[in-house]
Amino acid sequence: MSFKQVCSRLWTGSTTATKITAVRILLIPFIILFYVGGATFTSDFFHFNGRLIALILFTVALATDWLDGQIAKRFNQQSKQGEWLDAFADKLLVITGLLLVFTDPFLNHDDLLSIIPMMAGVFAALAIIGSDMLGGTIKNYARTKDLEFKCGLLCKIKLAFQFSAIFLFMLFAVNYRPTGANLFFESGTGETIFTYLAWTAMTVAAVLSIINVVWLSVLYFKSTSEEVVEDAGEVIQD
Repeated sequence: MSFKQVCSRLWTGSTTATKITAVRILLIPFIILFYVGGATFTSDFFHFNGRLIALILFTVALATDWLDGQIAKRFNQQSKQGEWLDAFADKLLVITGLLLVFTDPFLNHDDLLSIIPMMAGVFAALAIIGSDMLGGTIKNYARTKDLEFKCGLLCKIKLAFQFSAIFLFMLFAVNYRPTGANLFFESGTGETIFTYLAWTAMTVAAVLSIINVVWLSVLYFKSTSEEVVEDAGEVIQD
């Protein structure tokens, strides 16, 4: 069976919600292409439109994150495969967005408008990416003990702040026009406000990411300790 046939079978055998999630993953390479192109390519098209197109694609990807969940609930298309793919797509989109904005020369190294100090960017990225990876490891290990930890309210709020922070930093980079008026808001007060908004969202996202992984750890150890107590009780009864 060829690779094309395998992909075709996977696509036709998937639910609508899963297909929408797959579209979100497929958008990520294009987001990278246009954002990196806007930051580094010498072509006028990429230089003036690359980041804007990447921001639009990123917004579409965020919309698919909401849409696949709504379709899965409304049409009873929820499955473990879909949940796993959705979580994978979210993590991949967050990591991609963080790497793009934290390595953007305009946001990091430009003498005029540098709004991401290197150390702050490193700590924020480590807090978010590291916590999410550790949280995923805890969930996967818990499954080996027949424990299932789903994304709760804290997880959803954390993800919303992560996406919001990335969106605001991207918007800030898109706004600047080296040859004319800014696209969305004027320099000065507007830029200052967006800087504070972006960093507030990023800080909250980092803190919530750490709290979320700590909470998962507590749930895991609490669940496993209860199992040990129950097993011990059964042994004593025998």
